[in-house]
Amino acid sequence: MAMMSELDARGPVTRALLGLGVVQDLGVAILFTLVLANGGLLASAGALNVGVAGTALLQLVGSVAAGTLLGFALGRYLRLVRRHTALFLVATAFVAAEVARLAQLETLIVALAAGFYLENFAPVEGERLRRELKRGSLPVYVAFFALTGAGLRVGVLADLWPWILLLVGLRVVGLRYGLLWAGRHPSVTPALARHGWLGLISQAGWRWGSHSLPGGRSRNGGSPLRP
Repeated sequence: MAMMSELDARGPVTRALLGLGVVQDLGVAILFTLVLANGGLLASAGALNVGVAGTALLQLVGSVAAGTLLGFALGRYLRLVRRHTALFLVATAFVAAEVARLAQLETLIVALAAGFYLENFAPVEGERLRRELKRGSLPVYVAFFALTGAGLRVGVLADLWPWILLLVGLRVVGLRYGLLWAGRHPSVTPALARHGWLGLISQAGWRWGSHSLPGGRSRNGGSPLRP
């Protein structure tokens, strides 16, 4: 989303990566629930609390329902009131996060469901919110990364770095060659098969070329990916 906002990238690769990112977030919650639900068949007695799976499933369903209601409410409000959109968006984000915390719902799933509703059932209002987010993204990113960095426990790396490197390496290799394998299907473009893995891993120091057009060359004629 940050690269899309900065470079106004709306090409096929960008859209595909955004969709894959959403599916990943939802898939993690669903797979986690399924693993807990079926883990009791393999684990020894008392080693796994299967009731946690039911709680996770209820949280998932409740989060999707709450997000859908939030998206509906946002769409109706923005349709009636066309001023102070930025202030309303900030207030909504804080209230939604606090309500999700008190109700023990997943804030990320709530936000994804709300965005999905706006994008598909209230596209005009969703575009207004997107413009406001783009305009106010810089201070949000500064505050987010500053607060996140202040809470990092770097000392943990001393004990866990071999496992971290193993998991990161497996994920990078899996995404790289998984997309190459998926590229055999006609629905996957060659650009997505070659470069899509870069958009699915956490990274720093790489960005799409200046005003790039994902799926092809950049507007300035340079490479679509550059350090």
